[in-house]
Amino acid sequence: MFRHRLEDLSTWKLADRFYRVRLGELRQKRRFSARERESLRVLEILVERYAGLMSHIASRSGMAVGRNRVELADRYIMRSLLKLRDGTYGSAAGVSFSAALWNCLLAQLAADTLMSDEQRNGVQGVKRKFMLRQFVDAMQNSHERTLLRIAIFTVPHDLESRTSGEIKRGLPGACKKLHQTVVKRRNMLAQLTDNAIKYEDIPGEDDISDENAVEVYKDWLVRC
Repeated sequence: MFRHRLEDLSTWKLADRFYRVRLGELRQKRRFSARERESLRVLEILVERYAGLMSHIASRSGMAVGRNRVELADRYIMRSLLKLRDGTYGSAAGVSFSAALWNCLLAQLAADTLMSDEQRNGVQGVKRKFMLRQFVDAMQNSHERTLLRIAIFTVPHDLESRTSGEIKRGLPGACKKLHQTVVKRRNMLAQLTDNAIKYEDIPGEDDISDENAVEVYKDWLVRC
């Protein structure tokens, strides 16, 4: 029906579509137009891409714990997304999407729970990883992109102790491919990542073959 499959669009392009969604209004209608159905599908895809990270943030904050942690996390995610659509904490369009979503997540945490300094620092420790998610979606379709999506971003992982040998062996190559995508937008990094990652923070374009450069991305993705 659509010229491009929504699942294949970058997060930035999906964000532009999501920006036009009024989820509450759409849910009240019994019949959806093609555009409305597309908008709802966009929302579903964005939730799929960020649910693991958002659940991780909810857990680190101390809000989504205990027997009802899944229900609490789901409620937190939906409330944060509704804040995003309202635009109170920044524009959700295009390159501003990740920063706006991050601000909405923090605002919803402030409304839902009282964090200790340790919990607050734990949440902030995820920020660079959170901001790198948008670049994964801009990578060319490849084994490395699939590895990052599934092994790093789907659900919270302790890769240092639990991950399989296959993932560990594939991670350096995935970091290199991710770096190539990040470098292409080097001059926009501060805007894209809400100053979590800046121009001077990333290795030079020719340095990523060095093991130390790969370790930078491992720190942001795995050891955060």
